[in-house]
Amino acid sequence: MKRAAVLIEPILFVVMFQFAFRWPGLLWGMAEALSALLLPVLLARAAWRGLKWWAIWVSFFFGVMLLTSWMPQTISSKGGIPGWLSLVAGVLLWAYDSLPPVLAVVLAKCVWERVPGQRGIAAAAFVAALVMVACESWLLHIYPWTWATPLATPPFLGRSAAILGTEGLSAIVWLHGIAAGCLWASGAKRNAIIATTSAIGLLLVLSGAWSLLPRGREMALDVAIVQPNYPVNTRIPNQMADMWHRSDAVLARGGLPKPDRPTLLLWPESSVTDGNYLLPAAWISEIAKSRNVAWLFGADGRTDDGLSLNIVRGEATGQKPFVQAKVVPMPFGERMPGPDWIRVPLENIAGFSSWDAGELSAESSFHLPYQKDGFIIVHPLICSESLLPQRTRAGLKLAGGDLLTEHTNDGWFEDSIAAGLHASLARLRALETGLPLVRATMSGLSGLVMEDGQWRHFSGAMEEGAWSFELKWRPINAPARTMWPFYSLLLILVCGFCIFVMPRAAKKRSA
Repeated sequence: MKRAAVLIEPILFVVMFQFAFRWPGLLWGMAEALSALLLPVLLARAAWRGLKWWAIWVSFFFGVMLLTSWMPQTISSKGGIPGWLSLVAGVLLWAYDSLPPVLAVVLAKCVWERVPGQRGIAAAAFVAALVMVACESWLLHIYPWTWATPLATPPFLGRSAAILGTEGLSAIVWLHGIAAGCLWASGAKRNAIIATTSAIGLLLVLSGAWSLLPRGREMALDVAIVQPNYPVNTRIPNQMADMWHRSDAVLARGGLPKPDRPTLLLWPESSVTDGNYLLPAAWISEIAKSRNVAWLFGADGRTDDGLSLNIVRGEATGQKPFVQAKVVPMPFGERMPGPDWIRVPLENIAGFSSWDAGELSAESSFHLPYQKDGFIIVHPLICSESLLPQRTRAGLKLAGGDLLTEHTNDGWFEDSIAAGLHASLARLRALETGLPLVRATMSGLSGLVMEDGQWRHFSGAMEEGAWSFELKWRPINAPARTMWPFYSLLLILVCGFCIFVMPRAAKKRSA
């Protein structure tokens, strides 16, 4: 029976992991949310019943591999890295990114074995949650997926992210999971059910409290999105002309611009790659001025030192050109990770040239003229930056924002799960900042996520199209837009662990 469990339980974990992160999920997203809540419960119970750490690691290795199976091909095609080397990088990535839940369960088990009773269960839950939050924020993640993602799929649960933040949702998953799993393993099934019910109840209460958060003034504008579905890693002749041909068509269909509100035209990352768009160019400003639209587009830039930058450029009548370079280039895909003494040798081995990183400042948001003397402040995120809560918070703190835009080249993902996973992760940025997020993608799932978590996409993967719509919203003053919920969470987890462990340590010293 034990041998069968060694095989059956890891397979169950892989299946549940796929259910949790297969976006957008079943039953209005509840299947995804419940899978994420129950998987740590089963992990904890299996570990305390004797399942080895390596079996858990293997199950998560295959789970992460299925989730990011597209990664080696992407690394190879984007970086010009040999196929065999990109496959090795993929295997290392899968092994590395599958470590956090293993580490959380092993440390939690170690604590529970040394601290008796209910205190041990509580201490184990706190240490597991602390490990997962630390790993998702700083360690043991190359592709930044998070356990908060499934909880945000049903908007009536995900709105709690405005108060707790992404990290808070992940902490609840693991606090509840380890506690309920330990209670179940120790025979207290009723208490385990109470723990699960309490976790869901807390999320519902916080999601309800979302409606009490203060709102800003109502804003309105028309948005146009162009999704060209250009092939990746390919120079397209006359890109600018082709993109404007598509844009003029969608503007004409929508009767844009309209006299009573501004129009924001969005192009995806790498929509124009035929020049150095970091340089001043009056002719670009004239294009937007002649059509009376505000325009944000993804392009390439090069510094005076010859370093490449991934940028978003913005143009609006009466405003100076806006340029923001990607602050956090994608590890391996755009920039070799690590300090120079590691990065440079790896670049030489792989024949890969890293892209330079941009910086955030008070000018990192695009000001769109609105009404008489006001502005709508648009904060753009470039591709994988939309997966990083701390990057978004830092940008909004420095430059402000009433609206988020995401410009991504998702053609690398083709029609794999990655396109949906990227969209579901980006959805958290709207929920935790209290701002709508408009996605302009190269090849699929362009669309809109409202500040309340409601979303709509205009296309599937590997399609082209262009759409326009009216957007009205009131920015929400969400606590999770700041770093305070994150710092408070760390303090609570550390203090909670210490409170439940310290009596045991004091008893040992007195003995």
